[in-house]
Amino acid sequence: MWEKPNPLLIAGSPRPLRVAYLIDVANCSDILLDCIFAEAYGRWGGRRTLIIPTKPDAIDPRYTKWLEYHDPDIICSFVLLQDSLVAHIHERYCPTHLIYHDPTGLTESDGLHSRLELPIQGLCSLSIVPALLTRSIGFGGRISNLRIIDKFYDGSESPFIQENFGFLSKSYQPIVPRFHTDLFGTLTLISKDALQNTFLGKTPRSDYLTDERCILEELGKPSEILPLSIASDLFAPYLATDYSEWSEGFNLFVGDSLDDRILFWNQHHRQEEQWIGAISALRVPTSRLTDPEFIGLIKTIIRQRGKRTSRGAPDVTIRSCSLSQADLDRVAQSMRSSDFLSAISCVHHDSHAACIPPFNYEPQYRYRISHTEVRSHEVLEFRENHAYVPPTLPWHMREAPPPEGLRAGNWMVNLRIDRLHDHCRFANVRHEWDLPRRLRLEKAFKVNWQDGGPGRYEQEVTRVIRSGQLSLPRSQDQRSVSITIPEDVDAFLTALCVREEWLPFHRNRRDQPTKRDRYAYAELSDKGRYLIAILEHFDQIPEAFDAFMNGFWRDILIGLGAVPVEKNPELRSEFLTTLRKRLSRRQGALEFRTDDEFDRLAREAIRFGRIVGKMDRLVDHTTLHGDWVKLVEKELQEKGPVSEEDKAHYLDPKRLDRSIQHLCRQKVLFQGREWQCRQCYNRNWVSIDDMQGVLECQVCKQKQSAPVSGDWQFRPNGFILEAYREHGIEAAIWTLWQLSERARSSFYFAPSIKLWESYPENQDGPTVEVDALAVVDGDVYLCEAKSSPGLDKFQREQLVAAAQRIRPNVLLIACMEPSTSNLKGVVADLKSQLGPDIHVELIEFNRDALGDATMLPA
Repeated sequence: MWEKPNPLLIAGSPRPLRVAYLIDVANCSDILLDCIFAEAYGRWGGRRTLIIPTKPDAIDPRYTKWLEYHDPDIICSFVLLQDSLVAHIHERYCPTHLIYHDPTGLTESDGLHSRLELPIQGLCSLSIVPALLTRSIGFGGRISNLRIIDKFYDGSESPFIQENFGFLSKSYQPIVPRFHTDLFGTLTLISKDALQNTFLGKTPRSDYLTDERCILEELGKPSEILPLSIASDLFAPYLATDYSEWSEGFNLFVGDSLDDRILFWNQHHRQEEQWIGAISALRVPTSRLTDPEFIGLIKTIIRQRGKRTSRGAPDVTIRSCSLSQADLDRVAQSMRSSDFLSAISCVHHDSHAACIPPFNYEPQYRYRISHTEVRSHEVLEFRENHAYVPPTLPWHMREAPPPEGLRAGNWMVNLRIDRLHDHCRFANVRHEWDLPRRLRLEKAFKVNWQDGGPGRYEQEVTRVIRSGQLSLPRSQDQRSVSITIPEDVDAFLTALCVREEWLPFHRNRRDQPTKRDRYAYAELSDKGRYLIAILEHFDQIPEAFDAFMNGFWRDILIGLGAVPVEKNPELRSEFLTTLRKRLSRRQGALEFRTDDEFDRLAREAIRFGRIVGKMDRLVDHTTLHGDWVKLVEKELQEKGPVSEEDKAHYLDPKRLDRSIQHLCRQKVLFQGREWQCRQCYNRNWVSIDDMQGVLECQVCKQKQSAPVSGDWQFRPNGFILEAYREHGIEAAIWTLWQLSERARSSFYFAPSIKLWESYPENQDGPTVEVDALAVVDGDVYLCEAKSSPGLDKFQREQLVAAAQRIRPNVLLIACMEPSTSNLKGVVADLKSQLGPDIHVELIEFNRDALGDATMLPA
């Protein structure tokens, strides 16, 4: 009996909401980028928002892998995407929302008064302020006079400060600084007229400055100023790609082109392990390069707050896409002075894609070494199929809960959920739910949002993150959320017939697709029910695999009739010999010319069918032991010299007896005796459970004493033999066993399923039938299990049709016999028809790969 970790656990890990913006570089205004920057600065984790150049029919291919690893929860597109690209994005990246924003209103000056609104409001970036005030981190001591940069509502502007540091009123409502004067004050940019106007309300803890240079001077001092650009990245994880020159020292971007601005923004994703309060990059417009006072202020800020290199100095790299190398050298020369000792280098970049990581290895999200304690998770126990989402809070909200005005918004919770029906082959390890993206099994997880309502419709969503875990939004004021976990088969059936896989891309457009072409109805086939019934003889699926895929027991079952009659070569030879004898044609071709010859063929076929029905289906213990000893000795000989002690251990008959008892307990074998009635000669079977001193014939009812000599006999389960012989179940079991051996963290499956493209109102036959569907570590496998190496034209067409609708990662063709050149040609043809998105794999049965006789299941 297998022992699994108990109880079942569900673990939740909080993280920031992740967002990506899709823009058309050829039709993107500076105002649009300003709005994106302002939205990101107001959201916790927003500084790590990715901007992706996109066309209506394709994402810039240089960014696809970065977008995949970034793993955004929300993708906002300012490009009207084609339906095919919408489906591709949902299949590959699985966002909760892929939503279209019309950029038309953001190309005029009045667009500045509007804020970008996400379908799920992210947690405020200022929610980190209370936790920041409780510790002496980043500013040399405990903060006593925290200030945030803001601008007054009189129309005062500073594009440089807005882009590089952020304005409070651009990302938040103007009332925020008035309600939280106990936490922070502001450095507020204001016009002279507004400053002198006593009728305009001023905040007591605000310092009002009429020139942006005054704010830059304050930033160049060791003052307790928290720019929103830093607040939006504080206590948040980052995607660790590789530590490169982008993360070494300080980056100064010069230039006004769209490439310059996108490069400046996206390069922040390459910044790793910077200390709290450090500024890693600034962008300077070309018009300000000739202003020596402004450049002096920038150099002061770099000296005070610039990110240091590993050597301790804030070395500067000047970068640009729009300025030539010669122009950059002149800028560097103008910055060099006796009071600025930082090393300065220059790099010209061809495009905004210069900062894309190489991805030499698979990156992971991690927290800065300086505050690793912010990584947190909560664990709850659950029973059966109902679990509550753990009440997880980001570290900074648990450390110092923010007031109501600063705790609005959502973070995301990644869920690790133990599988109730565990198929892990290790006794002390339990698999988790690792969900795929191509087949939306997460739609079968029923989430009970107790705060549900029309206003929360777009926030009551789930998604599958890149690691295969389920993720959903949470907020501090939200009540408990529970999840009903589906059965494996129900999850597959739901995903195959789901009505809606994603929310509409264009909210105001009707009749747009919200799913791929799937199926209208699905149900288990007879073959699928047979497979489930066979596997349910065991407590765990791995136990069933160990028994049926053990080389010794497989040979025994086949010998007892667990093989289609037509695959019995001895029976075929005997039938042909008898037929030749009856037709008097000992040699030459067998031809049937007359009705009498056809009648002879029919009668012999029926007679041999009757013979098959009466074939001996028993095996005694002596035969089992003899066959087992031969196999063990052969395997020990192949392994090399073995000591007599080890040989005695492997040949211990108790090992075989324990395995026989195990299969009898699981009702794969039945222990008993066969005896023949002396009166009517009928062969009777009596099991060990029904054994008595006096036996009664099942035909003539004649009674006689039970035999006292002879050996115990074992009869296989007739249901299992029928499933193997008539339904080809062994090919499916072998295929699933092969996939289970590949799994590291998760394996589950659905057996043979019948699928209809339209609802079968008149009980019409299915459109297609698949042998099995399996998920191995998040990848979907569509399995075609063959007992013979052949696929006719109709079967190939069925496979292609099923693969195009199910969209598996792998179409697996498993063959129980050596593949022929014809079958390999069919596989090549399937690859050409399905394209690169679906991998086609052929595996052949290997007798040597089965479990050896020295390790019998018990």
